[in-house]
Amino acid sequence: RNNRIRLVSVPDGTTSTLAGSVGGMQNGVGSAALFQGPADVSLTPDGAFVIVADRLNHRIRRVSMADGTTTTVSGVSTTLELPIPGGYREGNRTQAQFNLPDALAVTPDGLSVVVADTGNHRIRLVSLA
Repeated sequence: RNNRIRLVSVPDGTTSTLAGSVGGMQNGVGSAALFQGPADVSLTPDGAFVIVADRLNHRIRRVSMADGTTTTVSGVSTTLELPIPGGYREGNRTQAQFNLPDALAVTPDGLSVVVADTGNHRIRLVSLA
């Protein structure tokens, strides 16, 4: 895995990196943002953001299509030492815990994301508002 969120141009196949570089956990812009095993992505209906299941960081992340700014939408852990442990806790974006979120889809209204929290054997709903 190369821990990057990549864009591929449909007409000519040109590929570029929107965010990410090496493995790790950090919010930031472009290559300063770090992911650990991003597993799935979904575009918001307005095309402004890519929502990422950052599997091994146990987080849901948002990447701006405009400039690659990456922020954490939901998911916390007790440590940033690798490997980051997963967990299970309901709560707001600064309290909720995930365990290997593997797939996701943004709802048609763009207000939430449905997450397959694979390690916890649950389907979860996360607010993007």
